[in-house]
Amino acid sequence: MEVRFVESIEKIGKEVWNSVVDTDYPFIQYEFLHLLESSGSVCSDSGWETCHIVVESGKKVVALAPCYIKHHGFGEYVFDYQWARAYQQLGFTYYPKLVTAIPFTPATGKRIYCCSEVNRAEVFNYIFEAVNKEIKLERFHSWHLLFESQPLEKISDRLPLLKRTGIQYHWFNKGYNSFDDFLNDCRKKNRKNIKRERKKVVEQNLKIRRIHGHDVTEEMASKLFDFYRLTYLKRSGHLGYLKKEFFTQLYSDLPGNTLLVAAERGKKLVAASLFFHDSDSLYGRYWGALEEYDSLHFELCYYQGIEFAIKNKLKKLDAGAQGEHKISRGFKPVMTSSFHHIGLECLQAPIAKFLREENRYLKAMSSQLESRLPFKNENK
Repeated sequence: MEVRFVESIEKIGKEVWNSVVDTDYPFIQYEFLHLLESSGSVCSDSGWETCHIVVESGKKVVALAPCYIKHHGFGEYVFDYQWARAYQQLGFTYYPKLVTAIPFTPATGKRIYCCSEVNRAEVFNYIFEAVNKEIKLERFHSWHLLFESQPLEKISDRLPLLKRTGIQYHWFNKGYNSFDDFLNDCRKKNRKNIKRERKKVVEQNLKIRRIHGHDVTEEMASKLFDFYRLTYLKRSGHLGYLKKEFFTQLYSDLPGNTLLVAAERGKKLVAASLFFHDSDSLYGRYWGALEEYDSLHFELCYYQGIEFAIKNKLKKLDAGAQGEHKISRGFKPVMTSSFHHIGLECLQAPIAKFLREENRYLKAMSSQLESRLPFKNENK
């Protein structure tokens, strides 16, 4: 097998990509990754240098992975700034690093895709050897597989990969037939709070609409871009990572995987949230509003998503990273996994120790958080 690093998904080609990546998981779709590149959201200037992994057997592509050479730690949602400082304190350079991930997307999923006729563990070993060679040549100094859904422990026992865990909050569909079914599964106090929050939205004369991707106009998409920038400016002081073209092209490129939830006053769009979905899950990604509206964030990002998931018989709603406030609204703490190869050998053991301690803490924390779930029977 031969491993190559390719500087754009376009050079791999849609037909080849889809022949290996056989899934409706939206973030690994050729259209999604291509749009990130073509819109300029992902490029060398933004610190995301495209470097996709292509594995070939003979002349046939048998494995693919979305990869980027990173020159900073932004937009990953797995924070390794302490590791970068440790490198610096020892007189070494942490960046650039190779990241196998979906840019700006902390949604768990498979990151390395293989054809059915090849052995996944064998492919992984070839990839690791190729990556390690580049590390020794100092093209980059470490390798990170972020939000990986596949168990790599058996492979990583043979390779110097360090597992890191995190916590997110996901809502799970227990076979509900309606939003009321979900509410009836909650304790009275939480049920009343959710009803009160939804009532506040109505009392502010806000009309909520769920609009499927193929019905989203360019004007709506442009407004969502404005909302997205306002949210980032408020939270972090910058205007976000994604370019306007990403939003205006998204709904035409992925009409079957996208959902816009809009809030209107009269005929004016005043807030919106963006979701992606596949046959299994709904993923909440971005939201924003022209001004503050009481409880509107919960309505657009959580309750409308729950209603959509129930109606379409989806198994879960992944509403994005962070947010303990989601627990009281029915979102369960779940553990995420990432895997890391640290090129600097003297730091492998200290980082491994840190990750073991962090994992123990997060497991204990997750158990405590579960006790705050709103359901009558918390074991359901």
